Amino acid sequence: LSLDLPGGSLHGGGYPAQAEAAQAGATLAAAILMRAGWPEAAQRCGALLDPLCGSGTLVIEAALMAGDVAPGLARERYGFQALRNYDQSAWEALLAEARQRRAEGLKKLPPLLGQDVDGATLRSARRNAELAGLAEHTRFTQADVSTARPEGEGPGLIVTNPPYGERLGSEAELIKLYSLLGHTLKQHF
Repeated sequence: LSLDLPGGSLHGGGYPAQAEAAQAGATLAAAILMRAGWPEAAQRCGALLDPLCGSGTLVIEAALMAGDVAPGLARERYGFQALRNYDQSAWEALLAEARQRRAEGLKKLPPLLGQDVDGATLRSARRNAELAGLAEHTRFTQADVSTARPEGEGPGLIVTNPPYGERLGSEAELIKLYSLLGHTLKQHF
């Protein structure tokens, strides 16, 4: 016997309206950010930069965390709402509190920056930020990894998921990219 209280998968923040793999990527991004100490860095008003942002998952998850946005807040329906003893007024009070925390949290966001050389993936990143309600709180620019520079006040975080495996071009391109990333980090961070 099982009871599906959520009424579907809980992972992913309601964006992008794409495949399961993209939502699993959001879960991985959140775990990476937690392990890297992002919540603490965000409280110190440190900026976050992803110099190879692709579809923007790390930047968007960082904004959701730093903005105190409850996971699944954008979700319209949960399975537990069909239970006989479901208390709609209690649920609405919890939602109101979560929405208030989101509104307050988004006012205090540090700079959240993503850059990528590929214009098509940047369009996807901007669209994903829009779907997550974070378009005005994130910045995505088209630039080569060599142009990455620190921003904001105090120490921040640089985090990225560079191309590898199937996302990889030729071996020569990989060597060049990783060398350029290493050089940029060494020189400017």
